[in-house]
Formats: sequence, C-alpha cells, structure tokens
Amino acid sequence: PLANGSYTVTAVSRNAAGNTSTTATTTFTVAASVPTVAITAPANGSTTTNPNVTVTGTAANATSVTVTFQGTNYGPATVTGGNWSQALPGPLANGTYTVTATSTDGTNTSTVASSTFTVAVPATPTVAISTPANGSTVSNPTVTVTGTAANATSVTVTFQGTNYGPIAVTGGAWSQALPGPLANGTYTVTAVSTNGTTNSTQASSTFTVAGPTVVITAPATGSTVTNPNVTVTGTATNATTVTVTFQGTNYPATVTGGNWSVALPGPLANGTYTVTAVSTNGTTNSTQASSTFTVAGPTVAITTPANGSTVTNPNVTVTGTAANATTVTVTFQGTNYGPITVTGGNWSQALPGPLANGSYRRRRRWPSARRPTARSSTPPR
Repeated sequence: PLANGSYTVTAVSRNAAGNTSTTATTTFTVAASVPTVAITAPANGSTTTNPNVTVTGTAANATSVTVTFQGTNYGPATVTGGNWSQALPGPLANGTYTVTATSTDGTNTSTVASSTFTVAVPATPTVAISTPANGSTVSNPTVTVTGTAANATSVTVTFQGTNYGPIAVTGGAWSQALPGPLANGTYTVTAVSTNGTTNSTQASSTFTVAGPTVVITAPATGSTVTNPNVTVTGTATNATTVTVTFQGTNYPATVTGGNWSVALPGPLANGTYTVTAVSTNGTTNSTQASSTFTVAGPTVAITTPANGSTVTNPNVTVTGTAANATTVTVTFQGTNYGPITVTGGNWSQALPGPLANGSYRRRRRWPSARRPTARSSTPPR
C-alpha cells in the first residue's frame, strides 16, 4: 500500500499509426488511517531486575496488538485508549531478549515495533543461623544469635513473636542479642535476609537453654528450726559447685549427684536468718536462691525461788517457764529431778525437804551445756 502522501500520475495514448496523444496528468493525495504501534516498556536497550516482564505500549488507528516473543504470538491484546499490555511468560532467566509487536485495525497491519532488553535479577538472598546451632544445648542463658547471609544487606530475627532488626550484614555476617537471661527451656529463633527487594527463605534454629540452677531445700524458707546447729542443704543442676552466703561470709560446696550441703557456723542464737546460694558450671552462674528461717531452740528460766532471794518456807518448790520445749530437768545438790512436763510454757518441781536453813547455789545450764539448775528439751528433729 502507498504511504500517506501526495502522488502524480500521467497517461499517454497511442493509435495504430503510432501517433500519441497529449499527456494527461493527475495529482492525488493518500491520507489513509494506517495502524501504528510502539513498545514503551521494557524500553529498547533497557535492563530490568524483575524477571516477570509485562510488555506495554501505545497504538494508533488500531483495535488490537499481537506481541511476538521467542517465536510465540501473544494476543490479540485489546487497544484501550491508545494503550495495550501483554504479560510475557516468566519468570525469565537472566539474559537478553527481543520482543516485537504489530497492531491492526482489522484490515491493515502496522509495521513491526521491536524492543531488545536485558533481565538482570540480583542473586537471591540467603541466610543461615550459625549459633545457637539447631538442636544444640547452651548453658549460658544470655543468648546471642549469629549467622551468615549472602546477596543481602540486612537480616530480621524473629523470637517469641517479636521481630529484631533490620540487622546490618557486614562481611557476610550478622548477630543479634536475644532478650534475657532466658529461663531454662527449649526455644526457636528464625531469620530472614533481604536485599531490599527480594527476601530469602526462612532459616530456623531450635535450641535448649540448660544453665546452672540451685535450690535450697533445708532449712526451707519460712521454716522454724529448733536445732541451733544448722546445715544448709539443696540441689543444683548443670553446675559443679555452689557458694552459700551467710552473714556476709561465703562458704563453698561441691555438687555431688545433684546435691550439696554447707554447715553454718553455730550454734546459732535464737532469731531469724537469711541464707543465699548461687551455683556455677565454671563459666555461668545461676540466679540466686534464698531461704529465710528462724532458729527457735529450747529455753528455760527459773521463776521461784528467784536468784538471790530468801525464803522462810523450808519446803521449796522450784517453778519456771520454758519455750520450744516439752520437758525440763532440775538438778539440785547433784541429783536430777525430771523430766518435768512443760504445760502452757510453765513447769514446777518440789525439792526434797524440809531444807535446813542455809544458802543453796543454783547453776543454769542451757541445751548447749552451760550448766543450769534446770534443763529443757524437745524431741529430736
């Protein structure tokens, strides 16, 4: 077909004798509505990082466009408002490609439009968790997750529903401290890297925290003991030694079969005390265990006859009080009398008599053997 434009045509006739006519001339213009097409994206000579390519363009005096890519025709794509688009099969591998397009009005077809473009998708990001390794057990409850990443600029770590990051990748490595210290137990941490456009697949590590622990079993916190000679006992896991602290002084103990014990200096006076313990595996310490207990050993007092007093009745009954005790033994002139039952904290014992006039010495002995005239006792615990 003639391109749009002006044209001139001439004609001459000839008879049998060889005579010619004058020349007839006519000038005319072709102004047909010829379909046109152009590819706007991907532009010729361009590079795209997206492997999923959609070809877009414009067309005039046309109703549809056919796109040809790698020997296959796609379309017809409808021209709407002078625009059209056609998705190519993908994702495309990295490389250089050529796509062509022609438009039509149903009768006439445009010339071919062409675009040569390059797909250059960056390498896919990858990520790996190095520590704590999947399936590993750590004794330190303060955990830092470390790992590697390739083709990535940052990493996001997810732990117990919370995201940490973005963490910068430096020299292919990254690290993120988890909140802690973590209680003993099993945990899962995940990581995803990105290059700002594409994310890696998720890396995961499930690990167990088994740090040192310590428990004081006796004296139990809140308990009362009647024996002033106190030995602290307890248990410990993932530990080799325990340090007991009492009244500002440390006492070491070895863990054997998960058990340990430390004798406190004594005998302890009646009162309330606090003892603490910390275990260690040589590298990591446990949290502190604590027990507050009360020492309430037997006590005894002679009420009558009062020390230093004078009595006019030669028949003397000794009376007194006792705490934390069930019986009392009275000693008079080398003879023990008792055991005397303590009732409501009181007791009494008649001395042999009548006593002759004179002075009698009373001596007080406590359960720790300080020589009393009266001695109290409780059943052993």
